[in-house]
Amino acid sequence: MIDSRVVPGIGTEVRPFGNEVNDVVKKLNAARTAVYPIDARGLSVDPGAYINIESLKELAERTGGRAWYNRNDLGAGVQTAIQELHRAYAIGFYLSEAAAAAGAHRLRIRTRHPGIRLSYQETYHDVARSSGEQWLNAIRFPVTVTDIPFEVRAEHEARKLSLNIRVQLRHVTLAPEGVRWKRELLLMTRFPGVQSVDQAVRSGETLQLALLPQTRERILRDGLVVRKTVAVPDGARELQVVLFDSASGKTGSLLIPLGDNGAARSAQ
Repeated sequence: MIDSRVVPGIGTEVRPFGNEVNDVVKKLNAARTAVYPIDARGLSVDPGAYINIESLKELAERTGGRAWYNRNDLGAGVQTAIQELHRAYAIGFYLSEAAAAAGAHRLRIRTRHPGIRLSYQETYHDVARSSGEQWLNAIRFPVTVTDIPFEVRAEHEARKLSLNIRVQLRHVTLAPEGVRWKRELLLMTRFPGVQSVDQAVRSGETLQLALLPQTRERILRDGLVVRKTVAVPDGARELQVVLFDSASGKTGSLLIPLGDNGAARSAQ
């Protein structure tokens, strides 16, 4: 909230900013960004000087960071943030369709080890499930979507990545047409932070499936293998792979971290 104690001259009106804060937290969490705000005013004996500290604490706690305030050692706050970012674990989980619902959800993680402080984003946002929005959300926000499970193995050569994508086709409904089973899948790749969503959509390719019965049975058992080569642009730190089935609206999305030389780690 903002009132006359924060901005002199605006009177006694108090304006809530809850919706705006929620929108900012949603975008930060989707971008996997933790906020470590530091109050540059340092130590103060005036209680009125800290009426906005709760906003700093909320933004930090909901994104997995830590607020540094009421202390004069600002450098230590910066050093603490750097050290914490070098000691992190990635934890993932799956939701059943019955439990999944679009919108913001609270998240709580506990540890049985005493003396350990956990910092993590306290909310997560489940993207919309409609066919018109899910694939666009998947590529706009670098999140993992598992409606169409697949794994990626990548080989690095010069400034290119050779991708070996194995799709679990049993999660895709194949339509019989004559003696073949058919389906179209849209495959898109993107380097978040370097390439725009429009670039990824324009460079996407359609996979035309027309499988004979014996081929269908083998692929349902072993998976569909798709090979693709992509050039790694300068500054790329992650590779995003998205699969979309327009007929059912199902989407699969996977984010693969890149090394300093642009090499990708295999992921699934």
